[in-house]
Amino acid sequence: MVALDKAVTIDTSAILQEKYKSYIYLRTTASAEKENLIADFTHKTQRELHKAARRFLELSSRLFLQSLDEHFSHVDAHPYEVALWVLLKRTQSANKDVRLQAVQELAANHHWQDYQYQTAAQVIDQRTAVGLARTPQVDLRFFRHPPPLPALEDGLSAEDDLR
Repeated sequence: MVALDKAVTIDTSAILQEKYKSYIYLRTTASAEKENLIADFTHKTQRELHKAARRFLELSSRLFLQSLDEHFSHVDAHPYEVALWVLLKRTQSANKDVRLQAVQELAANHHWQDYQYQTAAQVIDQRTAVGLARTPQVDLRFFRHPPPLPALEDGLSAEDDLR
């Protein structure tokens, strides 16, 4: 028995490696590295928000260009969003009475959010804008200029980035 104990040796380095794997070791980062991480995270977040905004504009423009069904059973959108696009589509109708009714309904809405007025302001044509301007007590947010595009850090223009 004594000879067998001396002949067999146990390598303890493997046991120590397994022991260290069961713990979580955190590295400390320098403050400059933390600032870089925060700036990188902020930049990535801004890019993702811009991508989401572009997708929203793309989707809404596709929705606007399609012929609109009043019930929208096949579109996954909120009812108040659908109502805006239906009104905007009706303002471009060939029938003058339908157009006039749609402009009056647009002017009567005072409960929309700012982004809905901005969307409408960017989409309405000249006839609709004139009709809204001649309507008493219309919300002036229909006539705001579109918001400026954000400055891009990589030196490309906003148009190039959208392509």
